[in-house]
Amino acid sequence: MNRLAQKKKVCALIPARLNSVRFPGKALKQIDGIPMVVRVLAAARDSGVFDAVYAATDSPEIAAVCQTYGFEAVFTSHSHQNPTSRIQEAVTILEDSKSASSRKFDFYAMIGGDEPLLTPEILQNFMEQALTVITSKENVQLPFLINAMADIPNDAETADPSNIKVVCRPDGTGLYISRAPIPFRKGTLDKPSRKFVSIGLYTRESLDFFCQSRPGILEQIEGVDFVKDGTCYEIALKTDEATGFYTPFWPQDATYTVRADGTRDYNIDGAEVFDLSVEISSDLNTDIGGLKAMLLARGDHRANYTDLAEGKYDSVSQSVVMNIQGEFDQMIHNVVTKVNDILAKAAGVQTGDLKLADGTTRSNVRYCVSDPNGYMRMEDGSPIQLFTKVTTDGYEKVIGEDGVTEYWIMKDEDPDSPESLYTIGNLQVNPALTKEPSKLGFRLADGSEDKETADALKAAFTEEAYTLNPNVQKKTTFVDYYTDLVSQVSNSGYVFRSIYENQVSTVEATQSAREQVIGVSTDEELSNMIKFQNAYNASSRYINVISEMLEHIISTLGV
Repeated sequence: MNRLAQKKKVCALIPARLNSVRFPGKALKQIDGIPMVVRVLAAARDSGVFDAVYAATDSPEIAAVCQTYGFEAVFTSHSHQNPTSRIQEAVTILEDSKSASSRKFDFYAMIGGDEPLLTPEILQNFMEQALTVITSKENVQLPFLINAMADIPNDAETADPSNIKVVCRPDGTGLYISRAPIPFRKGTLDKPSRKFVSIGLYTRESLDFFCQSRPGILEQIEGVDFVKDGTCYEIALKTDEATGFYTPFWPQDATYTVRADGTRDYNIDGAEVFDLSVEISSDLNTDIGGLKAMLLARGDHRANYTDLAEGKYDSVSQSVVMNIQGEFDQMIHNVVTKVNDILAKAAGVQTGDLKLADGTTRSNVRYCVSDPNGYMRMEDGSPIQLFTKVTTDGYEKVIGEDGVTEYWIMKDEDPDSPESLYTIGNLQVNPALTKEPSKLGFRLADGSEDKETADALKAAFTEEAYTLNPNVQKKTTFVDYYTDLVSQVSNSGYVFRSIYENQVSTVEATQSAREQVIGVSTDEELSNMIKFQNAYNASSRYINVISEMLEHIISTLGV
């Protein structure tokens, strides 16, 4: 049992009755000396995946037998038409009982009382997969039912109406169930049908939904639970006002407030159609769907350089667009901060502790004395920045401990505060410098050229100190960084296109092979037609000859 299952409390309920229509008294029929229902109860208990196991029955006789073998029974009404409603009543009794506080369960498993061949291992495997799907919230829409199914080995069992057939999407989501042999297969049976196995997992809300919903015409015709027609689940779109991104969600699972204009403002936490944080894997069936693929490629936000930090990169690496956004933003951020740091050093910015007039000390900050007439300074005495932030200032003015001297402290970036970051969306070339470029003069007070700063700026573009992302070890310069970024986009696109073309070829080859088995060849059919026509003509002549011989013999003998 995995960690996911251990976090959830699950109660197993086995519905059993004596008055079975097709096989009266089957729940107590002996199998190798043990009643059928007891075998099911024992398998559930021995699996170790359930916090409680009960029989749900309307028969005192069944209850007495269960208690003889050490199992509890919950008495239910005689009026139930299907096992689901019997289970719902049992759940209501358990949750409304005096010891309800100790009997609160996250999920309820219904295990058919006529499934004596179920083993503890089968139940363990079912619960492992079911709880993984539910906990990941992947493709789970409330109200839901997760049910086991099995391949039907032959056509006779497929035609048997006692076997309830299931039609599913490729990801295992049920589309329809019926006693009829569905789906109809035109041609060779190249894949076995699947049947409904009596192992299901519900929440209390799901049980209430299935039992309280009025049976539709299809459910009444089929005589099968869960064929709920007339119910349509809408998928809505939530628009992110900051990015314009659309996120599909289930409105019935979301909460909302009503705005003044009467429209709804949805909170879609937990109601998203897709959980994009789940690992993409064929084994987990999480790699299916064109819409999901588009959302994964786009990502859930506009990435910046902070998304490439250790521990965060995995959340953006599987998104093609976010990965490129983050890497490109990181390049711009590195250029901007490097240039600004060089200009700050030229302006006399130093690192250390600074005591302020209010008695506090700012530790390990980059600061300088305010000097409107200083080198590489603005009119307000702050250091020149070639690149500034749109929303906030790069420096903060403070008063020193003497109460007179003014200082400028460089503001640090905070990943949790987007307005403090030097990102593409928050950057601009210093407007004051665009109006008066001569402010960036590179002339020292004595009139000489500031060769040291110029050389530092030149060296910044040739220093091999940057990597594309945490998974890349190669250090590059700014120029090579951009070259590598473009190459990565090109190579990734080529690889993805090759994968796509290979998958298309595989599908076409598979379809072609299938058509060779179930399809019709005109040439072959024409050849067969000519062959059979010749055989018919030959047989016809043979019969005519025999007929003439018999007629001659009869006429000659005078019979």
